[in-house]
Amino acid sequence: MGGGCSRASETKVHPTSITIDIEEYNKLKGVNNSEQKHAKDLPTTSPSPEGPERPSGKAGRGRVVISYSTKQNDFKDRVAAFLTSKNYEAWSGGEVQGGANGMTQWLKKVTDTNTIAIVFILSSAFCRSPACMMEFQWVMQNCQDRLGIIPVMYETFMLPGEMSFMLATVNFIIAQPQV
Repeated sequence: MGGGCSRASETKVHPTSITIDIEEYNKLKGVNNSEQKHAKDLPTTSPSPEGPERPSGKAGRGRVVISYSTKQNDFKDRVAAFLTSKNYEAWSGGEVQGGANGMTQWLKKVTDTNTIAIVFILSSAFCRSPACMMEFQWVMQNCQDRLGIIPVMYETFMLPGEMSFMLATVNFIIAQPQV
């Protein structure tokens, strides 16, 4: 795919971060933990410290694509609302326009230069979904050097071996309520 996420071996990856307020993050997950009110940086990756230049889109800071199982639709909506409140454009497959091939639209959004990151809401349902796994594998094989990869562990479960291997150098966000 021309202009997509093809790998460039000379690209150096530098850490960047998305700052999230723990109280807001806990609201996303439905956790009430008033003891944690400081900001926390959630590492991602980007091709350069400044990030690539991006055309202006709906949101000033770029687009974040959310990949999820429909079983986590409510949580996806909270993540999208949070990202929007931080001036990111949040997009997910739930916004695919009727009558169109969903995977084609998904690929267009992921490869668009305004897309800066992808959030994977990881769950056992995500791992059982052929469509979710295809999205995950495609991004990890084709876009890892260009997009910030943000895996969110929605629940406690065993990641498939290949997925675990692909995420070995990526920091996870644990989105489980504290007990």
